[in-house]
Amino acid sequence: MIDEAATSSESRHRGAVPLEHVRKEILDRQAEIVSSRLRDPPVDPDFTVSVFSHETGYYGIVGTERRPWLDEWLKSDFIEDFCYWNNSDRPDGVDEDEWSRRHSIWKSLFSSVPEKFDCTVRDAFVTNAEIVAAAPAFEVRAAREARRIAELREFERRVNESKPDGEEAGDERFQRLISIAARLAAWANSVEGRAAVQETSVWVHERIRDEIDEDVFMRTIDQKDDTAIVAVLPIA
Repeated sequence: MIDEAATSSESRHRGAVPLEHVRKEILDRQAEIVSSRLRDPPVDPDFTVSVFSHETGYYGIVGTERRPWLDEWLKSDFIEDFCYWNNSDRPDGVDEDEWSRRHSIWKSLFSSVPEKFDCTVRDAFVTNAEIVAAAPAFEVRAAREARRIAELREFERRVNESKPDGEEAGDERFQRLISIAARLAAWANSVEGRAAVQETSVWVHERIRDEIDEDVFMRTIDQKDDTAIVAVLPIA
């Protein structure tokens, strides 16, 4: 939202405080996960372990959308990787006998009922520093903003060019806009689209901040004369 404000003459985020916005969005999206049971990997806090007991030991299946958390958990002294799948080749370093043994054990485990442990921390406080640290690097931000703007311009162009001469019913307009939006990703990856994104990228590089620190996150976004101005919030 900070980069969008810096590249838009009329920012939809005017008056917002980025840090407050981010916190609210995380909480809202996590609440939606609970109510809808649909996954949202970037903010999904779930981490569960289903443990099976077997004569050769204990085996578990981790349920999480956060691969870094799983990787960190697998570093524990009492845990070792015992993965198995049958839809592609076995991993390097696992011979055929070991792979067959894993298949046999997992096959037998799935006939039993595991004990499920919920390791999710739902009331953890995310610090300002953690939010700032999660901000993408400058080039990633610039590429994302350039693509957003290029796609928006192309969307507007196609909307205007495809507008019928006569009256258009509401549902017809909706279907027309959805059809245009659905084709934007393919356009952005085409030769024409990549050229448009690259051209826009030069313009974006001149306007967004090189770095976004905690101070920027805690300021109110304002907008004047096509340039993002950040006004410091009064301290109560």
